[in-house]
Amino acid sequence: MNTVRMILAALTLWLMAACNPSRKTISWKSGNDFPKKHTKILVLGFMPGNEMEIRENIEIKLEEAFQKKGVNAVSSLSLFGTNVFDRMDEEDVLYQLNNNCVDAVLTVTLLNRNKENKYAAGLIHYTPYSYYFDRFWRYRTAVKYRNSEPGYFEDMSSIFIECNLYDMVTQKLIYSVQSRSFSVSTLENDTDKLVRSVVSDFSKHKK
Repeated sequence: MNTVRMILAALTLWLMAACNPSRKTISWKSGNDFPKKHTKILVLGFMPGNEMEIRENIEIKLEEAFQKKGVNAVSSLSLFGTNVFDRMDEEDVLYQLNNNCVDAVLTVTLLNRNKENKYAAGLIHYTPYSYYFDRFWRYRTAVKYRNSEPGYFEDMSSIFIECNLYDMVTQKLIYSVQSRSFSVSTLENDTDKLVRSVVSDFSKHKK
């Protein structure tokens, strides 16, 4: 997909979300790059530091759902433990992924809808992070900082989950899905819906 077509597609999806942001689950894929046969997909959650239970819950649900469909996926917590990547630079992380035969990473990020009003599906497009939209390490750096901002999750009345799939051979974003907006009180139910949506997209486009 060329740059113009990608921008037009992103704008279209953004407009769809803006019309009714509380009800949409939007997915995006990069041309023919998704789906692609991967040896092992690492499910890597980015959550606020005090929300380890949420991260573990989502990672395990995705891992189990993928495995039921014959997709080799593994939770980052079970493979590497807690915050192990925080002590590594990009080169070390990529080495560890390669050493464990991980050739794709599915990131799972909890974000605040009220703070992300410029979000567009498939792209991190909220100021000042538009630069970090399509490469794994750039995205990881941006959302880790975002989640640690003081007061970012002070209001949990409108949050959403974003999942991005990165092909680690190219480190490029090849698939993205954004959940509907929800409050923390319905997190369990909305997590289940997102998991079904992600697995459905993999099955729908399966070659």
